[in-house]
Amino acid sequence: MARVLSVIWKPPGLPDGVALSDPDIDDIAGRWTLPAQTRLEWREWDGEFAVYNSADDAVHFLDETNAAVFAVLLHAGQPLSVDQLAGQMLACYAAETTASQVIAVLREILPQFRRLGLAERRLDVQ
Repeated sequence: MARVLSVIWKPPGLPDGVALSDPDIDDIAGRWTLPAQTRLEWREWDGEFAVYNSADDAVHFLDETNAAVFAVLLHAGQPLSVDQLAGQMLACYAAETTASQVIAVLREILPQFRRLGLAERRLDVQ
């Protein structure tokens, strides 16, 4: 079993309001969505979150932050840019965090989701 952990982390030297658009230097640029060829099942029990990935027969336990990112991707209906994903996250946590904090969290979570097969990055979607 894999456990996805999130850490609120801001990369050194990352200015507030940084543009996240160059896929050659930024591993979260592009648009993010759930994997098209994979069936993911999502469950919540008393504040605990789990995702079953049929591709590798793995169950991933998510903390609240990771679960919130996964839920936005699940309900989006289309691939989202990091800015769009951050905007939807801010709508949920506006009073508790800033845009730069959300983007820093996404920098940590999205690559983990990609490695675990819970999300995919599309560079060809406009």
